Amino acid sequence: MRFTRPRDQHETPRTSADRTRPDRVRTDLTCDTGGCHGTGACLHTGTCHHTGGCHQTSADDPSLPIAHRDLSCRSVLSRRSVLGAGVGAGALALTGCAGVPTEGPVERVNSPGPAAGQDPIDVNPRPPEPGASRELIVAGFLQAMSSSTDAYRSARAYLTDEAAQHWDPYAGALIYDSEFHKPTVDDDRAVLHAPLIATLDASGHHDLCGHGFLDHDFALVKVAGQWRVSAPPTGLLLSLFAFERGYHTTAIYFLGRVSGLVAPDVIHLPQAEANPTNAVKALLAGPPKGGAAADGSESIWYSGIPSSVELSSESISIDANGVATVPLNARATRLSPDELRVMAAQFTWTLSQFSQVSRVRFTARGVPLTLADAAEDGTVSLDLFASMAAYENHDKLAVTVVRGGTLQSLVSDETFRPLSGSLGTLRPSAISPSAISPSTAPSGAIPSATPDHQWALVDQRRTGLWWWCTGARTARKLASGTAMVRPQITRDHTIWTAEDTGSVTPVVHAVTPAGRPRPVNATALRRTRIRAFSISPDMTRIAFILGEGEGSRLAMSTLGKDSSGMLVIGQPEVRVVAEMDPGMTIAIDVGWISQTKLMVIARSAVGASGTPFELCCDGAEVTPVGQLTGANMVQLATVASANTVSAVVMTESGHVLRYEYRYRWTQLGEDASITAVALSG
Repeated sequence: MRFTRPRDQHETPRTSADRTRPDRVRTDLTCDTGGCHGTGACLHTGTCHHTGGCHQTSADDPSLPIAHRDLSCRSVLSRRSVLGAGVGAGALALTGCAGVPTEGPVERVNSPGPAAGQDPIDVNPRPPEPGASRELIVAGFLQAMSSSTDAYRSARAYLTDEAAQHWDPYAGALIYDSEFHKPTVDDDRAVLHAPLIATLDASGHHDLCGHGFLDHDFALVKVAGQWRVSAPPTGLLLSLFAFERGYHTTAIYFLGRVSGLVAPDVIHLPQAEANPTNAVKALLAGPPKGGAAADGSESIWYSGIPSSVELSSESISIDANGVATVPLNARATRLSPDELRVMAAQFTWTLSQFSQVSRVRFTARGVPLTLADAAEDGTVSLDLFASMAAYENHDKLAVTVVRGGTLQSLVSDETFRPLSGSLGTLRPSAISPSAISPSTAPSGAIPSATPDHQWALVDQRRTGLWWWCTGARTARKLASGTAMVRPQITRDHTIWTAEDTGSVTPVVHAVTPAGRPRPVNATALRRTRIRAFSISPDMTRIAFILGEGEGSRLAMSTLGKDSSGMLVIGQPEVRVVAEMDPGMTIAIDVGWISQTKLMVIARSAVGASGTPFELCCDGAEVTPVGQLTGANMVQLATVASANTVSAVVMTESGHVLRYEYRYRWTQLGEDASITAVALSG
């Protein structure tokens, strides 16, 4: 049996009518082309992984990574209300993508726990009973594959001797929908025929499929009077239920190629294997080689850990005080202080997502390594590496709106008051979802007696990108264009917008506050309508809303650099989230709420109300978070954070709602004439 990617990554998304004709997928985890499809590695070659889940000498010169300014060195799977337990339902809890504290007063981020409404289920894989029927053999084998607690010994017991010798459960996995799709066992065959949802590669990278079915014949034979499987899959077969309950989402922290900030790759490990030791081993293996733009530009990530640095023992020890000791080989002793600091930052971010880890110590050949500014006991925590964080520290976020052609700020959650200063003749149609705060804004960007929050704006005709500071007497025009979409200010103070023209020569503007353009290669977006976009806080990924009408879809691209240093936007990978949650059939708006998670406004059909969803950047999780009453949400503003979800939306009626927690949104102010919404620190 063979795995065939049901749709090429560059193919236009199918219409709703097309979804009734799914392609047939064979399941030996190999690709017909031998190449990379979607966001995960080719399961046959194991060599390619596109996400989608990455240099400054002055405030106005982003030619070096952001972190160098502060250092002297320097899927989507549906949370359905009803999930068929089915075959392989017993599994442990899958957790969401955990954010990690990155700046300011750093708080503990616990190891991800079960999603809401999903209790852990302990799987105790059992070998086959003597005389078990063919149905029980198939069912038992599928269930045993859902747990690695015994290193798949029980699952191997269902196989013939020859099959057991060659079967590699760590080669990857196919994730299928078991609801109403159980194995069929008759006189001739024992076959699993079910919709294929996603794949995992051998490293745990998740890749959505969509529109496909898998067919697997287990080829049952009798061995010494007992039924056994003679044709196991290459890797695992996991029901969606088993994956959601039995796999743990783990962030592996590298460095963003564009920003130089810590930037996570996301992998999914069986619950029994999701531990600090395996996370560190994934970190030392280096970033995915396929995390590059389609034109062959460099990977969106790089690692500051030399490939010659390795663990000197098989595991990471954690003492009763939560101190994790990372034992390294002698090569670590030859690192410079700057190299040692960068290496320690990656290890510390990766390890701190586990609740049992509070601080980290490093040794080389059993001797403690000395890091500058470490505690007296030689340990470090995230606070030491705050300058490499992708998040800005916001004590409190204020809501800012466009109302009556002016920028106004919410006062006491009740009324909107105009911001000080004047826009001159500018009447904005769009505002950046967040502003640069006074503490991080580049000096001299806009002359102002009292520097305050600084905003990016698009004018009413959508032909100009503007820069304005609270208190200023006028706005500054940075760029001209056509059909400009809502702008964004990234962590390095670059102002971005794109032209929604569908041109064969797409235009993406990236401009410094002083008006100096940064060249961007956006050829991967040719002939594509760009409705909205949001760049990740670490500047490794761009989430897009592409297309128009009922063809409007969520897509993910990479943001990297080519060998000349030019910014390169990678080929957008459409997230076929509607295949798993019909509520996300038509995407409307998108924003990052952490380094690994997004919030998306989407609707189930043309004319339906827009509702928000949270999802992991690699497509491995979707959670609806909209009001049960169903206000029609049409615009979103978010600020990415490590510990909280910061989001506001604008409704079709012009009201503003603020996210409190799952399913609860609070209306702000009584006015219903808002035309755009944003947040500021």
